[in-house]
Amino acid sequence: MRVPESMESALALPAQVMHQGAQPGLPGPTAGALSASLLSKLSHELRSPLASIVGLTKVMLMRLAAGTADAATQARQLQLLQASAASSLATIERVVDLARIESGLTCPLPRLVDCRGIVTDVAAQLRTAAAERGPCLSVDVPDRPVMVSTDPEIAGRLLRELAGNALRFTDAGEVRIRLKAGAGPLVIDVSDDGPGVAVPEQARIFGPFERGELAADSGDGAAGLGLYLARKQAELIGARLSVASQTGSGSTFSITFADTSAQPDAGPDTGPDTGPDTGPDTGPDTGPDTGADTGPGTNPGS
Repeated sequence: MRVPESMESALALPAQVMHQGAQPGLPGPTAGALSASLLSKLSHELRSPLASIVGLTKVMLMRLAAGTADAATQARQLQLLQASAASSLATIERVVDLARIESGLTCPLPRLVDCRGIVTDVAAQLRTAAAERGPCLSVDVPDRPVMVSTDPEIAGRLLRELAGNALRFTDAGEVRIRLKAGAGPLVIDVSDDGPGVAVPEQARIFGPFERGELAADSGDGAAGLGLYLARKQAELIGARLSVASQTGSGSTFSITFADTSAQPDAGPDTGPDTGPDTGPDTGPDTGPDTGADTGPGTNPGS
């Protein structure tokens, strides 16, 4: 079976990053830590879904050759193949993103943007997934512009990771994305009506290949990289990621932005100083006395 070109590229990039990390001028120790903590587990996380793909395609080919295949069975098998392939590709893409971040290849490009656009764009991207799974996806943003200095691409991927995670574990009820802007820091909350996260697990779930007990029991096949990637993306743009949850009561994941403003920064004052200079002249006079004071001050020039 031919592996799609996108998957071939995704598989190749972590190895390229590791190779580059060993070159002069690039962060070798960081790349080594990435290899130990992430890439060593990648084969384990991919083995099950890829084995399912190989096994199902073999069974389908055998039944086709024997003339015993029926459309309903094939449709169910193709759905399983699609789910296994999607799970594998999502794991690979997350490892690629982590490899780029931890090797210094992803550099944030902050600019002043209206944060409402980040929220509404992510919600639009996830509406189809929400409709397929069942929970209602709602968005709450202020009527006025909410300006934040950030990299909108990285912030969007971070929010999409959190909202997608909420949809994955919410079979019924609602997933809510709320943008809160006031006197304090700007915050985006992603809340769900899912199973929740036990308090002792709330710090652990932000680690690589870590999942809460209820999430691990759900059998969705996720590798446990989504929240770790979200944490790294938040750190990259100077935001803080937190969770508030109780078992059986849903969860709220919050992105708190460190740099917010209602208007663009006016920048340093580079205009001329037209006010009088009332301070003492403490510098040495090294030029001849020509009778005219050419420095700043209140004496008229010639």
